[in-house]
Amino acid sequence: MVCAKSWGRIMRELTPLKIDHLKPEKKTKRYTDRDGLTLEVRSSGNKVFIFRFQWQHKPQTITLGRYPALSLAAARTLAAKHRANVNNGIDPRGDEHGSQDKAQTTIKAIAEQWYDKNCPRWRIKTQQSISAA
Repeated sequence: MVCAKSWGRIMRELTPLKIDHLKPEKKTKRYTDRDGLTLEVRSSGNKVFIFRFQWQHKPQTITLGRYPALSLAAARTLAAKHRANVNNGIDPRGDEHGSQDKAQTTIKAIAEQWYDKNCPRWRIKTQQSISAA
């Protein structure tokens, strides 16, 4: 069992036995492990593994899965992979986050769409004067 000292308290890593003995309380309670891995014990009784990290100086979380469907060893492996991605500058949440550069539409693209949509309604002289500009 590995122990770490944090703010004067001894923090122990999670074990399958400890997880089995955790009981739900009125509020969601979090138990930390290592590499950003956290176990949330919710008031409903669900035990969920969460990966906590910082991305662009903001705290973020990824839900890894529910215990016991996802074992502690598998959750640690996933957390280590996500931690390696964060350390290499890769957003572990995937392509749907952080790829705003690809999704941003430029002013030129919007202007071209507007022109193509409205061009058929204009007189030929107006079309020529706008396309020349």
